[in-house]
Amino acid sequence: MASIISRHERGIWRTATSLIQFTRYFKNWKDVWSAYRTRTPFPPMVLTNGLTLQHDPVDDPLRSFREFFIDQNYTSKKFYTPRCGDVVLDLGGKVGFFALSLEWMARGVRIHTFETSSDRRIRLKRNITTNRLNPFITVYPFVVGVAAPAEAQLQTAGKSGLRSLQGRPNSSFSMLDVLPTLTLTEAIDLTGAAQIDLLKIEDEGNEVAILESADHETWSKIRRIVVKYHENLVVDCRNQVVDILYSHGYNQIDVLPERGKSGIGLIRASRDH
Repeated sequence: MASIISRHERGIWRTATSLIQFTRYFKNWKDVWSAYRTRTPFPPMVLTNGLTLQHDPVDDPLRSFREFFIDQNYTSKKFYTPRCGDVVLDLGGKVGFFALSLEWMARGVRIHTFETSSDRRIRLKRNITTNRLNPFITVYPFVVGVAAPAEAQLQTAGKSGLRSLQGRPNSSFSMLDVLPTLTLTEAIDLTGAAQIDLLKIEDEGNEVAILESADHETWSKIRRIVVKYHENLVVDCRNQVVDILYSHGYNQIDVLPERGKSGIGLIRASRDH
């Protein structure tokens, strides 16, 4: 009985917390609340400052919204506070919620976002255009982490939305896209940026390859890095990422495992200045 009551109380708490969040962040909170309560697809979510978060039924907009706008583990004050004029390299832009969260916090951040999935790029570009952010956000259709000239096969795991460059035997992964490749050095050269204030990597299973594809000069351009690691796709990649970052002078490193997800989490790294 106690466990049943506990689950019931947790459900009430989650519902109340969601309502508070919706009324605080969304102009159209009533529509968002109605979708939440009826478990129907969410409408475009209009923030109180006018930015609109576009998405499709295959996306999980509430989870992405909470990750980037509420939890802000990628942009905590002790690690990185975005400012107008900063340059951010976003590897794994998905449908654009991270980029929009930066513009929500500091309009005018210059964001270069690489997204390998063609269907996600469509929704990403729709978010950029809808919010008139074209002067600040540029989208690139490249796989980063492999020397050019080459091509890479992007794979997907059906309705789960999981995408990776790392195929697994006897899994449900299948080919989705074939894209040209760049090293991290070539990607930064393509942007023309002299300095990267934040490098964000969320490219399922490809994080080690991305970091290993940068030359010495490239590392000197990158002030901060946040990596989402996936040990469910690449064994021991968390330790590999940490070792690479330490070897290039990042002595402030935090590892933040994601609650409820074994082998997945964030690694944030910066240098003493």
